[in-house]
Parts: sequence; C-alpha cells; structure tokens
Amino acid sequence: MQIYHLKDFRSGPPYLSLRRQTWERDTRSNAHRHDCVEVVFILSGSGVNFVNRMTFPIIAGDLYVINRGAVHSFYSGSGLKFYNLMFDFRLFSRGEQKLFRSEPGFSELFAPSPDQLPNKLPMTPDEAEKLRWFFDQLYRECRSDRPDAVLNSRAYLTLLLNLLCRIAAAPDRPLQHATANTRVDALSRIIAFLNEHYLEPLDFDELARTAELSPSYVGEFFRVRTGISPVHYVISLRIERARRLLLEMPELTVTEIARRCGFRDSSYFARMFRQTTGQTPRTCRAIGKPDEIQERNP
Repeated sequence: MQIYHLKDFRSGPPYLSLRRQTWERDTRSNAHRHDCVEVVFILSGSGVNFVNRMTFPIIAGDLYVINRGAVHSFYSGSGLKFYNLMFDFRLFSRGEQKLFRSEPGFSELFAPSPDQLPNKLPMTPDEAEKLRWFFDQLYRECRSDRPDAVLNSRAYLTLLLNLLCRIAAAPDRPLQHATANTRVDALSRIIAFLNEHYLEPLDFDELARTAELSPSYVGEFFRVRTGISPVHYVISLRIERARRLLLEMPELTVTEIARRCGFRDSSYFARMFRQTTGQTPRTCRAIGKPDEIQERNP
C-alpha cells in the first residue's frame, strides 16, 4: 500500500498543498493512504470513488473529505478535473485548532467516529460556486511567490474550512457517509458486484437483481451516473489487474495473464490493453508505466 506524504507535495505554506489535476478518461489511480487530510473538489467529469471499500459515484460539484489513513482510489470514466487539497491542522496554532474543533460540523467532517467512512458533502449550486471561488483564490496564492502569499493562503484555507463546517452543520443537508450497518444505494451495489465478479462473464440479469433494477435498464442506469458502461468498467478492472500481473509475475506468459484476467481471446486482450494503456502487454512488462497525473495550468 502506497503512502503519500504531505511534505512531498507541499505548495505554499508548510503543511499545505493544493493542486489542480486532470485525469484522462479510462484511467484509475493506485490505492493509497495519506498522512494528512485530503479534500477533493470535482470540477468536471465523472467516475467512481473508492474509499475504505465503499464506492461513490463522482460528478461535478462533489466534495470529499478523506481523513488521514483512509484507503482511497478512484476511476476516471469520462475524464476528471478536480482540486486536490492536502493539509495538516498543524498549519494552525493550538488556539486556532481549538476554535476549529468548536465549529458545528467540524467533528462530522474531520473527526468521524470509527464506524464512519469518509464523507461526501452535499451542497447547493450556490454553495458549490462559492466553494469554487475559495479554491481558485487559495490555488492562486499557493502558486504565488509574493511575500504575503503565505498569510493569504492561511486566510483562504481558514475561510474555506469554515464554509465546509457550516455546510456540514446545515440540518437540511446531512452528510453522506456510510456506517457499518448502512444500506448502500443501487449504484454502490452495482459497483460492489462488478468489483467482486469482474473476472467472470458479465451477467446482466444477476446485476439487475443485485441493484433491484430491470435488466433492460441497469446498464443505462450505470452509464448515466458514471459516464461508462458496465462492460467498459469491467474491462478497465481486468486491464488494471493484468498490468499488475505483467509487472509482478514475469514467469506468466501474456496468454496466461489474459486468461487469469477474464479474457478468453489473447488477441482481444492485447487490443484492449493497448487501447486502454497506450502500450502492448509486452512493452508494459519491459518498461512499466506509472500512473500519470497532469496538473492543469491556470
């Protein structure tokens, strides 16, 4: 399990990093942990978020608070652009931290109980627009070399966190977090089923029963909410597994890996692998290719 350290990403004051990222369609991040708080604000695109074995559909305007140590990855279906904020509360003085802890909504966001999974924070369009403005200002200050940029960055981060706490505390919009006994929604059930059975032939009748939807509708239901079809998503999972096996098990032939990853036809496997990764399986094995993250210029 890869652990990302805040000190390796810092941009701006100590204990603070804000990046604006662009992920191409049909790409998936490695599962990882952070040694800090991570806040992800989706600007555009769609996909699927995986946090501590729970699944969440990703759409523009979503905001996730992923606390220290949570296992996290995501899949970019139609392409994703988002702000990625990482910070540590040590950025603030003890007195400021005490004030934060007294804010309504703070404990739900940043100090969840052990049985709660990380939060997806719902908001109105007006709140999302205001939040986008704070992210834009903070991003500008984090990239600035002006003498006052450090102070301005802390100020905008304070205002941004305060806004998040107020949204979280609003009685009419409770946090969307899951506990151990929470019944997941249809999309989560679909994704959980596909994650478990992606090496098997895709059975739409069984998928529909899992989601409590009709077989004729379940594919469209998934595509509308994630930007990809169930078949496309299954192929992406198989290709990701194949890439790991190519790098980790050199004793296996490409044909054997194709079979282990649910592909009966090795030629079709090679074609889909190249279409998805831009490489042939043999090239991937020879040189490897880490996940690429591109930061969009302002």
